[in-house]
Amino acid sequence: MELLSILEVFDGYSLPIIIISLIISALTLVIEKFFAKKIPIAILSYIPFLLGVGIYLGYFLIFESTTIKEEVIYQGLLCGALSTVYVVLIENLLRGNFSSNLPLLTIQNSLKKVVGKEKLLESSKRVYLLFEEPLEEEILKGEIIAILKEYSVNTEEDLAVIASVVIQAVNSLKK
Repeated sequence: MELLSILEVFDGYSLPIIIISLIISALTLVIEKFFAKKIPIAILSYIPFLLGVGIYLGYFLIFESTTIKEEVIYQGLLCGALSTVYVVLIENLLRGNFSSNLPLLTIQNSLKKVVGKEKLLESSKRVYLLFEEPLEEEILKGEIIAILKEYSVNTEEDLAVIASVVIQAVNSLKK
């Protein structure tokens, strides 16, 4: 049953988006493995989205059209968000921690570099509960930053970046 609920997340995405997202996931895992200590957390969090826009733009220019549309950027961001889901699934499968709660797993993946392993579960659950409330995006971002301040010594700018990434990734799962 858990596998079916996970497969439902991917229903509605086109094949190019799924494939591009897989490529971005692989690149993200490689970048995190080799450059995690050299790249600031704020930049590392945006890598899947930057790769998504860049690779989808390349795909679009080669296979779709030579005229760039605003939709291309949104599709690239979607590829980046979907790649974070793949990374979460891969990492949790490798750890043997498989769950069908993709939003919570995505939040945990985004927060693991910020709050540390010992505080990860508690902070992730608190952030996850915020998504059950009907909050405007800016208010939600502020609430996430407030929670992260309790668990992290990072700057508020870094926490704002992480909050934005979490919101983008979780909202893409609700599509």
